[in-house]
Amino acid sequence: MNDKFAEAREEITDAMESKDTVYFNEEAEVAQEVANEAIALYEALLERMSKEQADGLRRTTGLKMGQLKAELDLLLHDDEH
Repeated sequence: MNDKFAEAREEITDAMESKDTVYFNEEAEVAQEVANEAIALYEALLERMSKEQADGLRRTTGLKMGQLKAELDLLLHDDEH
């Protein structure tokens, strides 16, 4: 999950850097796919854990996942303006 999270952040950064270029749409699509995979892994992991373990993971990783979702949202919706 941490590797996928790091990959998603990198893809979002690459897509942000490609704004106003012909590569943006493709890079934004890749970033969205990888970010969604990271989020799905996180949520699947939470479901398999006990309540105590899940609460611990939320405390240590929940903020990062929220940040990832916000960055993805910014990437995808900033382009609409």
